[in-house]
Amino acid sequence: MQHQSKQVLSGASSSQRSIILAALEHEHGISRSALSAELDDLGADTIVDALAVLAREGVIILDGERVRASRCAMHLDTLSLICV
Repeated sequence: MQHQSKQVLSGASSSQRSIILAALEHEHGISRSALSAELDDLGADTIVDALAVLAREGVIILDGERVRASRCAMHLDTLSLICV
């Protein structure tokens, strides 16, 4: 199971990293349309797929049109465990 998760992340990790970093930059969340505009080089399908994985794993919270970093992701960022 863990090996399978690593394989899934390896193919989409850069888009997922871009999304979580963008979400962390916006304390109150970011709209999906603003996120798509910010990350327009990724493509709409890639963003939708990455959002689904990140939400399923509990890294982000999808609240209607808003995308927010989870409390856990924000805390890890505060501890400087998330960096570029």
